[in-house]
Order: sequence, then structure tokens, then C-alpha cells
Amino acid sequence: MNKARAFKDTGWKREQRSLFARYSHKIGMVLVVNLCLNSEVMEFFPVEVIGNILSRLEDARDVVIASFTCRKWQEAWRNHLHTLKFNSDDWPVYDERMTRRFEVIITQTIFQTNALQCLSITMKKDVLSAAPVIAWLLSLSLERVTISALDLSRLLTVCPKIEVLNLVCLDFDTFGPGGTMKFRSNSLKDIHIQGIVLDEIILEADSLEKLQIKDFDLGIFKLLSKGTLRLLEMDDVYGFPPDIGENAENLEIVEFSNSTTWQPDFHHMISKLSKVRRMSLCGITFEDDVEVEDNDYFCLLFSIKSFILDV
Repeated sequence: MNKARAFKDTGWKREQRSLFARYSHKIGMVLVVNLCLNSEVMEFFPVEVIGNILSRLEDARDVVIASFTCRKWQEAWRNHLHTLKFNSDDWPVYDERMTRRFEVIITQTIFQTNALQCLSITMKKDVLSAAPVIAWLLSLSLERVTISALDLSRLLTVCPKIEVLNLVCLDFDTFGPGGTMKFRSNSLKDIHIQGIVLDEIILEADSLEKLQIKDFDLGIFKLLSKGTLRLLEMDDVYGFPPDIGENAENLEIVEFSNSTTWQPDFHHMISKLSKVRRMSLCGITFEDDVEVEDNDYFCLLFSIKSFILDV
């Protein structure tokens, strides 16, 4: 009986998932390499379990070394590695000249993985430039961060793949250059803005599908896109609706609540909602007393499949 057949007959194959999922955090580098070299044993290891083992290692350098010991571990590295840790102390020769090289190593390593969810970077003295490192981000959330509008624009510009953006209670530096944020993205699909104060926001997002604004004093908000917007939600907003151009014609879901606006602007946008399927208007206050007679507007309200009005 060969070793592979004996391995099957022991019943170990049936227990390997739970066993290594439970004790993978205790597996050191030496044991990892030994397992990789035993190709007959590794044949029966699921790549998901191998990815979990690699994610438990404390040093990214050890993870890279382990991933090159056999083909199956390379697959786990590319598609199932969810955690990676970098520490400048783990490098044998590290000085100020190594900082830029360290940034390149981190970036190149990240781009070789497809399932990375958690990234940890520890540096003792030097300042790490985030631009080359965060370029791979698909989702970014900033909450209670002090930053200038210009720096925020620059930060978002270096994220060419970002799809989801959350900006919550940002404290913009009043001594910074201006209160205008301009941002352009071809990949952004979902943006949530809450509790921030800016004089002007200009957003160019050709793929934007969801726009959510909450607790916001809307000065000038201009959206430039190719008509991909499908959902617009606004809660506790003064001065809505925003300038979304021709995007109103393709909106499918519209929800306005506890907000203040002007009747002409409001009626003008609502009258363009030719494809809306669900609309909710709750707690809407009009700043003016201008009476607007628009038959198309009232016909639209009656044609919407799901319509909630509570003013």
C-alpha cells in the first residue's frame, strides 16, 4: 500500500479541515515548509485551509517564502490569503534608504493577491507614503478624520479602483486651501456622505449607482456622470436636491426625509423621474411659498408603483 493510499485510509482526510482550522494559528514557519515539501500529504489539503494557515503567519516575508514551496500554496496565496502583516523590524537591513523600497515591496506583494481583506503595516521611525500602498483599495471609509478638502481630493485620486466610499463626520481644516472638493473616479459605484460641511463638491463619477447624503448643509453639489445613478437617498439635508444633471431620468429609487428645499427646484427634479419605481417623501419642508403648477409632476406621482408621502 503506497503512502497516499495509507493517508486516505487513516481517516485523516475527513478531519483535516476542522483540525487545521482550529490549530493553524499555532503552526510555525518550519512546520509550514515541511508540510509544503510533503506533496503527497498536501495533495489532500483544501486551498481554503492553506490560505487560512498563511494568513496566520506573523511575517509577510514568511508568507511569501511559504507560497513558493509548492504550486498548491501558490494558488492559496493568490486566491485565499485574507490577512497580511508587514513590519520593518523583520527586514535584516532597514534604514531610511530602504523606506521607498519597502513601499514598493508592499505594493507589489498586495497586487499578487486577490482575496486580501486585512493589511497591517508597522514602521518604527520613517513615514510611509500611503499613495503606492492604497492604490489597490476597493472600499474606503473615513470617519471623524481631520483633513483638508484638497488633501481628501488627492487621497481619492490615488485610489483608481475604489468602488465604495464612506465619508462620515469629517473635520475639514479651515486653514487649508478652500472649501471645495473635486473628485473624479471611473470606478466609484457607491458613495455615502454624512455630517460634513463644504462650500462646494464636484463629483465626476461615470459609474456611480448609489448616492446617499445625510446630515448635510448642501451648498453646491454637482454630479457629473453618464446617467448610471439608480438610487438617491437624502436625510436631514438643507438645500436639496443636488445638481445631478441627466441622472434624474434614470433614477429608480428616490427617498427624501426630514429635509428642506425650494419648491421650483424640487418640482423640476421630480418631474424628470421617468423611470422611478419607488419614491418616499417624509418630513419635507419648503423654504419658499411659491406655488408651482406642473401637471407632469402630479401625473408622475400617481404613476409610481411604490409611493410614500408624509409631509
